[in-house]
Amino acid sequence: MATKKHRFKFGFEASDDVDPVVVRHMYITCEKYVYTIILLYIQLSFGIAFSAIGPALVDLKYTLDTTMDRVSLIFVLQSAGILTGSLFGLLFKHVNRQLVLTGLLVLMSLSTLLIPFSQRLWHLYYYNYAFGVASGAWLNIKNVWTIELWNHRSAAPLQLSSLMYGLGTVLGPLIADPYLTGHNNNNTITTTIITTNGTLVVVDVEEDRLHKIRSPFVICAIIELIGPILLIIMYFLRKYEKTDDNYEEIDDQRDIDRKASVTGIRHLRPALIALVAVFLAFHMSSEQITQQFGATYFQDIPLKLTASQSAELVSAMAVADTVGLAVSVFIANIVSPHYMLSYHLFIIFVALNILFLNESAQWLLYAGSLSLAYGYSAVYPSVFALISRYIDVTDSVCTIFIISSVLLNLFMPLIIGLYIEHYVHVLMMSVSFNLAISIIVFIFTIQLINKYCKY
Repeated sequence: MATKKHRFKFGFEASDDVDPVVVRHMYITCEKYVYTIILLYIQLSFGIAFSAIGPALVDLKYTLDTTMDRVSLIFVLQSAGILTGSLFGLLFKHVNRQLVLTGLLVLMSLSTLLIPFSQRLWHLYYYNYAFGVASGAWLNIKNVWTIELWNHRSAAPLQLSSLMYGLGTVLGPLIADPYLTGHNNNNTITTTIITTNGTLVVVDVEEDRLHKIRSPFVICAIIELIGPILLIIMYFLRKYEKTDDNYEEIDDQRDIDRKASVTGIRHLRPALIALVAVFLAFHMSSEQITQQFGATYFQDIPLKLTASQSAELVSAMAVADTVGLAVSVFIANIVSPHYMLSYHLFIIFVALNILFLNESAQWLLYAGSLSLAYGYSAVYPSVFALISRYIDVTDSVCTIFIISSVLLNLFMPLIIGLYIEHYVHVLMMSVSFNLAISIIVFIFTIQLINKYCKY
């Protein structure tokens, strides 16, 4: 009697003595790991490109011969683009996610490449808006796709994704650092350089700045381009399709009870969504403006750090943020999300007090800045961990959260860019105001959960 064979995806055949469910699970798991690695790499490259723009802000101002308030509008355009791009998440029921994401990531890479080649200010605005569109789509896709891949075991991959972004924000300023010129405080037009053979060469300062600032963006664009290349290769080799795995786990009973308690109370679910959206709007505004204007802030405070020193401090803050994410991976297994949020908000409060008290001590500047970055690190993933205990975070809910996360950044860069060169503390004053609102909303949310929901 002939042995019956089962044919699986990827052309593998197995006889009856091999459990087809087990084999299928093995291949689904293998595919999960491949796509997860690609998504992690894209997250890394996104962090690199996104964090390289802020340190270059002063140089972009000089290359376009404009003012800081005008060049700072690029962050408004980025936020508008993110709002637009986040809406792509609503289309993936009708179009192929993998192909659309590939095209948008190519757009992100091309936009990064063209930013320092802008001949007019509106060119710079357009390229940053395009960068924002691709970023918004990516931010919406990555969490949903990761959860879809790993289902109830998605916590670790999501934390790892945050770590990769954190690592990218460390590398971005380091890539930009050697090519930054910074403020031209002496208003010099030319400078003299002695070459290795002793020849004196007169160099145009602004022409040299223009050539130097292009290099980090070219490097970032190449790094970004690898991601969509990997996606399109996988599309033709192993096109992603959502599949059901018999090994899939079921929800924890406590999660079911918590979500049932929310569903059973009228208007509680939309109230929680609204509160989280408000919290994210104010908190993420602080994170974004700190990253966008941090390098400029460090150059304009009384200590007057150089462009290179500012980039190094921004990179050190990214390291602190990444360390915070790494620590949170372990702490999250033993500490509830609301406790993690509480102590991270407290760290931010302490850090702001250090920065306000500091006027001349560089070590205090570093202590406050690194503490601020560490405080920021686990807030965003902890918010998602907290709210996912009580409601299902669907595509539409995720879209609301992403839109709210960038909403204030539509006008905050306008305010900060207008005043930061004349009143440098406008940055930390804005962060302090956002923190106060975030703490009030967080306390109200926890009280609402304690009153109506089960832990």
